[in-house]
Amino acid sequence: MLGRECLSVEVAINTERDKQNNSIRASSNKTYTYYMQQLNKLIIENKALQNENEDRKERRQNVRNRQDKTDTKVYLTVSLVKVINSFKPFRNQAK
Repeated sequence: MLGRECLSVEVAINTERDKQNNSIRASSNKTYTYYMQQLNKLIIENKALQNENEDRKERRQNVRNRQDKTDTKVYLTVSLVKVINSFKPFRNQAK
């Protein structure tokens, strides 16, 4: 009789242990799934931010290129005006 009681206590303990293990496993799986989903969201957000950053770099470079062209045009215009003005005394003498 004592052997059967020990066996049924052992079975009960093992059953409860298995339930706890399954519960822990399920909880771990949920936690893992949650954090993997969060990680995937962060990866997607990071890629979007990297793309946005690249777009901004490209636009900034385009603006710099336009500024350089404008600066060159202004320099040439000012230089031309100086050259023209430097010939004004000679025009007055020709009259």
